Amino acid sequence: MARFYVKKVFGKFEAADEESYNIMKKYKHGQTYTAEIWKPRDQIKHRKFFVLINQVVFPNQEKYDSKEALRREITLRCGYYNIHTTIKGKEIYMVKSIAFNKMDDIEFEELYSKAIDVIINHFLPASTEEELKDEVQRILDFV
Repeated sequence: MARFYVKKVFGKFEAADEESYNIMKKYKHGQTYTAEIWKPRDQIKHRKFFVLINQVVFPNQEKYDSKEALRREITLRCGYYNIHTTIKGKEIYMVKSIAFNKMDDIEFEELYSKAIDVIINHFLPASTEEELKDEVQRILDFV
């Protein structure tokens, strides 16, 4: 299996660099191949998510005694979970990983947007989306 980088240009995928072009030209024209498209994660968005949870929401709530528990709850409420059924038939909600190699940038952006909604609806109802984003940016600018 080859790994190479593509970009979408005028509705088609093309090699993103010379090395990828050299790999792609080995594949026959007109053949069908299986591909997994993955948009690399943006480190800044990742930092924003954890600043939002750890430094904005966590200090302003009383239910969760750890940042990890709060992150799991928000992720669950965003719908990012799998359901595991035990041998006795009990359903357990398992939070999906948000690690860089488990969630691409497009899916992470969707999670971040849903997290803002969850935070406003369940944790900081007096806040607006703009206020939350401004506070996150203020913290990041300070660091």
